[in-house]
Amino acid sequence: IKKQRQDFLIEKAVELGVTDLHPILTQNTETRKINEDRVALQIIEAAEQCERLDLPVLHQISDVYSITKLKKEMKILAALERSDLPYIFNISLSEDEDIGFLAGPEGGFTAEECDFIQGDNLFIPVSLGKNILRSETAFLKFLSTF
Repeated sequence: IKKQRQDFLIEKAVELGVTDLHPILTQNTETRKINEDRVALQIIEAAEQCERLDLPVLHQISDVYSITKLKKEMKILAALERSDLPYIFNISLSEDEDIGFLAGPEGGFTAEECDFIQGDNLFIPVSLGKNILRSETAFLKFLSTF
């Protein structure tokens, strides 16, 4: 995600209650480094803005295949473009269940990454609709849904 869009996404994610931020590298990821100090300051500023008393945890950047090291009781909704999948609003999850969201980078996931996501039971592949969304828009759609 380009820096301005990354800033916007972090701000909105914090304001909307995200508890953990897991930056993920895919084969098509453009920005491959994160200035952790800068992001930490953005998290603090966004939390102050919305009077949030806790801070989300910024995790180390990792590749898409390392996601399986997360808690197994967590489900991750993975937006896969151009696939015949259940629409995100039709997915029912328990309110007390930890859920995550994964959206592809500009250019989308590779075929290998899509196969990995569809083959691992940690993920629930979903559609975000007929339009192709930028990743930050996809995250906002997810955050406004759950």
